Amino acid sequence: MIRGAARAVHRSLATKRTHALRSSVCAVRALHSICVPSMSMTTRPAMRSFGIEMNARMFSTKVPTVGLGDQVFICIEGKFPDGEIFDPRDDTPQKFTVGDGDMIIGLEEALLGMKKGDKKTVILPPEMAFGVADDDGNRVRIPRSELNLLPSEEKMLEVGSYLGLDDEDGDMAKIVEIDADSIVVDMSHELAGKTVHLTIELVDHIPIERQQASERLVIPQVITSGDDETYPSKGDTLAVHYEGKLTNGKVFDSSRARGTPFEFRVGVGHVIKGWDEGMILMSKGERARLYIPSEKAYGRQGAPPVIPPNADLIFDVELIQIKPQ
Repeated sequence: MIRGAARAVHRSLATKRTHALRSSVCAVRALHSICVPSMSMTTRPAMRSFGIEMNARMFSTKVPTVGLGDQVFICIEGKFPDGEIFDPRDDTPQKFTVGDGDMIIGLEEALLGMKKGDKKTVILPPEMAFGVADDDGNRVRIPRSELNLLPSEEKMLEVGSYLGLDDEDGDMAKIVEIDADSIVVDMSHELAGKTVHLTIELVDHIPIERQQASERLVIPQVITSGDDETYPSKGDTLAVHYEGKLTNGKVFDSSRARGTPFEFRVGVGHVIKGWDEGMILMSKGERARLYIPSEKAYGRQGAPPVIPPNADLIFDVELIQIKPQ
């Protein structure tokens, strides 16, 4: 329930999730710092202190607290304010990576700063849970020509019925309007508009620095901040300038050298996985470095002749424009 909800919530909620999460990480800096240092620092201005903090946690004897990029294993029970259970507790923990967008906003924020064995209950308003109800931004118009329905199926379309979506989760969308040329579906989650109470138990926790390189979330290392307001969502088209290097410093590709930004749809597999993970965490105008392990780049095969097998890559990327899908 919690996992599926994150995928069903509209773009505006996903944008807020990313912004809220990055803001929350800075707010709990004393617990797990992955935020931008003060501009008064003379070394690496505007660069995240992530690498320094990650090394500090590796050698610390203190129990680590949850931060961005960490893997968590949690048991959850979800209730409505009247005590009705909508998501019963399963004693088999669910595995998530904090920051990858696979959880609702409020759950990700609640996990920040928790320690293994901690248990807490949080009350989440709709905007931090499954989204607000009757949000016009969650409505999508679909031309009838794109439905590929048989005549008999066309006759069955009616307001209030549900249309199956072509996605990996088998989600359904409610039909709210029908005309001669198109239908309008509401993409809101079934629990949109509901305040929920979540009881969370952190059964286990693997900090990002203790994960294998192939498992680590690619987190942008900020060079120049963006607007911190406008974030991409899965399926959006991004225009970016970039320079790609091997770890020996050799440049293998550069849109800046060509003078033309590169455009691609984020989160749908059009680029290497490390780009999909890192770019969706950047705001418009932001410039950052992405350190991408080979497993999230070109892997064992490489990209001959410029990228050898098993090559880790470093990208200097700038998010110029976001075109919503």
